[in-house]
Amino acid sequence: MEKQIVFLQEELRKGDYPWEGDNDLLKESNKHKLLLESIDEFKKQLPLLKEKIKNARVCGPDCRLKHDDLHINLDILTPAELLRTVKRFERLKTDLISTLRSKEWRLDSESKLFVRVNDQRSYLQNELMICQNNILRLQKNGPYWQHISRNNDERVLDPKRGPIKKSFGERLPPIAAQ
Repeated sequence: MEKQIVFLQEELRKGDYPWEGDNDLLKESNKHKLLLESIDEFKKQLPLLKEKIKNARVCGPDCRLKHDDLHINLDILTPAELLRTVKRFERLKTDLISTLRSKEWRLDSESKLFVRVNDQRSYLQNELMICQNNILRLQKNGPYWQHISRNNDERVLDPKRGPIKKSFGERLPPIAAQ
């Protein structure tokens, strides 16, 4: 922003105005006014932008590093203040390292969980495809199986309770819910 202000001021100082007619003089006058207005606007915006930069966070929301920590004048600090500053930065470093390790551990565990869930999803999709193929095959061959008689020793399958025994009066044990 400061560079733009300096550049525009240099543009004003050049002074290569052609004096060939009133139209040229008017154009240069308008150019001069426009440059002055843009310089004034930039000068108004400069303090606001400096304040925004000053208040900007250096790192993420869980970081405890402040903007002033990056601009420390070490020449004016006493040895005790230097020692305190070094210790504070060491504590900050260990905090950041532990945060990094916890995030790495979380990322690793979530990636393992994702792989496990993805494998289970593909397994269940395969099971569904097998069941769907069996259903389609049984629907195609349904009338064939209905006309074939069963032997007396074969069991009848009840879809809710499983195999039904041919003995009369016996009660089936309850099926455990999954």
